[in-house]
Amino acid sequence: MNVAKKIGILILTVIVSLPAVAVGKDVKTVRSQRETAKKQLSATNKKLRQNEEQVRSRLNQLNLVEAEISRHEKDIAKAQRLYEVYTEEANKLNDSIEEANSQLQKICDTYGSAVRNVQKKGKDVNQWMFIFAADDFRQALQRYRYLKQFSKWRDEQSKIISEKQEIIRQKHQRMDSAAMRANRTMEYLNISLQQVEEKRNEQTQVIARLQKDGNTLKNVINSQRKKLNELDSELERLIKEEEKRAREASLEAAKKAGNDRDTLNKQDVSKPAVAEINDTAIKKLTGSFEENKGKLPMPITGKGIIVRHFGRQRHEQLKNVETDNGGVDIETSNESQAMVIFDGKVSGVFQTSDFNNVVMVRHGEYLTIYVNIATVDVKSGQTVKAGDIIGGIFSDPNDNNRTVLHFEIRHEVEKLNPELWLKQ
Repeated sequence: MNVAKKIGILILTVIVSLPAVAVGKDVKTVRSQRETAKKQLSATNKKLRQNEEQVRSRLNQLNLVEAEISRHEKDIAKAQRLYEVYTEEANKLNDSIEEANSQLQKICDTYGSAVRNVQKKGKDVNQWMFIFAADDFRQALQRYRYLKQFSKWRDEQSKIISEKQEIIRQKHQRMDSAAMRANRTMEYLNISLQQVEEKRNEQTQVIARLQKDGNTLKNVINSQRKKLNELDSELERLIKEEEKRAREASLEAAKKAGNDRDTLNKQDVSKPAVAEINDTAIKKLTGSFEENKGKLPMPITGKGIIVRHFGRQRHEQLKNVETDNGGVDIETSNESQAMVIFDGKVSGVFQTSDFNNVVMVRHGEYLTIYVNIATVDVKSGQTVKAGDIIGGIFSDPNDNNRTVLHFEIRHEVEKLNPELWLKQ
């Protein structure tokens, strides 16, 4: 092979190989850029999730702060009424003491004047000499009766004076007690007002931060609404399934109680029997539940505060924040447990991806629903009494271990406002 041919082959080889090298470099660049983009996307998603968690936490913090402000304001209103009652009581007692002192002074003046007159008339002479110095027996008898009546009157006046003094002393004690209670109430009022002011400052700061995160806040609200709607749909489905099972059980019970012949007319016999059986059970159970409206205990073992109320709520300052709650959200300590509020039967226990465990307890036509249970201590079909433990409430590690129970009361599928049923 001549030199020119060799050079030509070499040049051709170089020319052919050049694009391959360039392509290889482009692939490596693309892969590197793709990995970089994936990392940036992952970091962005992580930041978005963290931002949403922060906004959710701030929203929960705002709910708690506003609930505490509301509670403080109720306490302040109550304390103001008590202060007015104690102050009025102290003023009335003071007026009464002044009147009693005036009466006592008049009695003492009358008593002192009478004693001085007797002493003046009978000075240097004792009572018997005063009697025997009479001109005749009739005058002596009159003097004796006069001295006897005066002695009796003096004893009565002394008793009246002592009683008046005791009454005044007791009134002084009551007045001092009322004044002390009024002062303590005023101290409590001042502390409560200071706490409200601090909470309002905290509320302002939280709202300012949430307003900056407008889009994220909107996403969080929409996410919460979606989750609650899914929970609501699942609860309605389960309640309807339970109603269907109850009707079937009632029909079966009616059949066994009636004539078991194959020619039994199901339509004529079963419907009245079902109504009669259901009415008896409803009157026995729901009557008791209804009678205790406004008296039922909070569904937790420890202290708690309602941070989200029933129904549609629009925030006064956050225009885009509107919530619709089928029950109430009760924030409590992480040691608290969910508790049955009235005798009944566990009609369902199920898990959700967003609200942990859910327990439903039936009380005749009414149901109480306990949501966000971490550990369940009851099972479906179990008979329970008021005060029985349902289980521990989930504490969110991503939100400062905030412990919130979502609680609902329903008349079958109809949602009722729990705050009208619970004693708070």
